[in-house]
Amino acid sequence: MTRAFVVLVALLLSAIPVAFAQDASGETEDDLLEGFEESDAEGDESKELLGGFEDETETAPSLGKEEPRGISGDEDSLLPKALSGSVGFDFSYAYAQEAPPTTQHPDWRGLRKARSFVQLQWNDKYGGVRVFIDMKASYEAAPDPLSASKRNTLAGAFRNEYEEARKPIMREAEFRETFVQFSPLEFLDVTLGRQIIAWGMLDSLTVVDVLNSRDNREPGLVDLEDIRLPVTASRLDFFLSNFQLQLAALHEIRFHKESRFGSEFYYYPDAANFTGTQNQLAFLTEDIPADGGANTEYGLALKGVFTGWDAVLYYADVFEDEAHYTVPSPLSSSTPTRRTHARLTLIGAGMNVAAGSWLVKGELARFRGLHCFGNERDYSRSDAALGVEYSGITDVTLGAEALYQHLNEFDELPSNSLTASIEREIVQSIFSWRQDFLQQTLHLNVLLFQFGRTGTKGGSRRLGLDYDWSDGVRVGGGLLAYASGDNDIARQFDKNDRFFTQLTYAF
Repeated sequence: MTRAFVVLVALLLSAIPVAFAQDASGETEDDLLEGFEESDAEGDESKELLGGFEDETETAPSLGKEEPRGISGDEDSLLPKALSGSVGFDFSYAYAQEAPPTTQHPDWRGLRKARSFVQLQWNDKYGGVRVFIDMKASYEAAPDPLSASKRNTLAGAFRNEYEEARKPIMREAEFRETFVQFSPLEFLDVTLGRQIIAWGMLDSLTVVDVLNSRDNREPGLVDLEDIRLPVTASRLDFFLSNFQLQLAALHEIRFHKESRFGSEFYYYPDAANFTGTQNQLAFLTEDIPADGGANTEYGLALKGVFTGWDAVLYYADVFEDEAHYTVPSPLSSSTPTRRTHARLTLIGAGMNVAAGSWLVKGELARFRGLHCFGNERDYSRSDAALGVEYSGITDVTLGAEALYQHLNEFDELPSNSLTASIEREIVQSIFSWRQDFLQQTLHLNVLLFQFGRTGTKGGSRRLGLDYDWSDGVRVGGGLLAYASGDNDIARQFDKNDRFFTQLTYAF
């Protein structure tokens, strides 16, 4: 937690009395619930009531509304109406890092990101079939924290891993959500292709959102809705009265994008020695299951929407995103040889309850099939999450979420160096404050995140401001500060504080 962050928050707190003074007595029930309703991307009003499972593309037109294709409404524009996109620049500057302890250690000070990006979307309908294509490419211009001359002095395994890890950072291009969607029956929607299937009631600490992996390479910098990675899947959504049944088969096996060797967000067990043997654990061969066939993942969700509340039941059969280390037989050996992903089953439930300006959210989940380091037996874990939002102040939303995880067979873990860091219980919490100013053109976003019941295990503090400069042009920036804790990971991250900014033009 830096002094700069405290000062910025204190200055912005002065805006709250102004918001309280505004008269919100004329708000209707719809006004109070604004922000919690579902997108109209899935079709008619009956389907809107049962939203929540649809893809994350909120700007896409509804299937039930035929819109003419061709040239956009602006006569001076040559862009087709179905084409949209954005271009922009991301920058970040690390101000708390120390000088490298050795000549073979990267220099993580100063400019850490200078990324340009372009994103193009095609969203149209052909004979009642919606076609959506989203492509994104980026290029990193920030200097390499380890110069070529220093990189060449690294041992072979370290140099190879470092160079491989740099490739997706320097240049990255991929198809994001790319799917076709149609309704063969009035009560059925079919979606085929790469898509995001967002499960859960909570905004950040959801425990049931397991169908899409995430981009975790810059923890704390981006919201959950922006780090989900689309996956190729076949999805059926059945609508009947107040209920929606969703069936999904995930054909593409995709895991989290994690920080790799060479990044300041990679965990170095031997932090003082960049090329220490302990830092090689993540170099081990990772067993990635083949796509499709017997490895197909499955998800099922049943949702009901009623007056003032809604509830969902979940079931999933998926691979665990986080790999565990396996050891050769016999298990008495403590030397890991590979990284593998266990097959998990999830049974869960979620509920939202709206009461005036308040929205209370909860989730429960039980996982089976977990594997722990150095042991091939199955373990189970029970998760619970609770959240609350208050939107009774004009242009202000306040929120709090808490998550609790309990490893049920903790006492049966094998005793070795690989299980020493596993905890029986994990507690996380997050507090958010969002507010709009200047006729909703200036947007404040404050997030306080912590590990442990009282934050003793680390956390992060993020303050961001975004300004809608003009139609299509947005500029933003802020401060991300990490809090240290009583473990090595939190102490390493404590040095990663940074300023960030972004300029985006959307068309």
